[in-house]
Amino acid sequence: MSAVDWARFPIFADLAERELAILADVVEEQALRAGEMLCLEGSEADGAFLLVDGALDCSREGVGELPRIEAPAALGLAALARSGNREASLKAAAPSRVLLLTRTAFHRFAQDAPQAAVRVLEAVVRELGGGRCTPRPPRCFPRRAEVLRRPGAELSPRADPLPREAS
Repeated sequence: MSAVDWARFPIFADLAERELAILADVVEEQALRAGEMLCLEGSEADGAFLLVDGALDCSREGVGELPRIEAPAALGLAALARSGNREASLKAAAPSRVLLLTRTAFHRFAQDAPQAAVRVLEAVVRELGGGRCTPRPPRCFPRRAEVLRRPGAELSPRADPLPREAS
């Protein structure tokens, strides 16, 4: 695997050199040509992507093209802890280098460096908005409110979750 500047990824900022060496042993490197698909919306999310070099175009069904993602970027972080499906399709906008940290590989990392794995998961929780309020880079896919602000977008009817008292 080519050298990686792990400091460019905040979720690994607290790891020591020995822990980073263990992490480097479990990630899979993937080189993408411009136009090559990295993942499809709805496919199984079996790990996180670390965009080391290049750029990715992001699209979502019913929304279309979303903002381009430039390196460095960590994507699909929730997949390190839980199973689910990809929420968007990602395609290389230029020649790109991506590291895949699968859930299984992360579990191997956790066996070899349990304290480091806990620190990474804590950083993932902060990145996903579970920590104190900090500025975040734009998401690959829009939040519901962002989609609703687009022309022609409408709310689907839902029942009121809280019963109202009679007046």
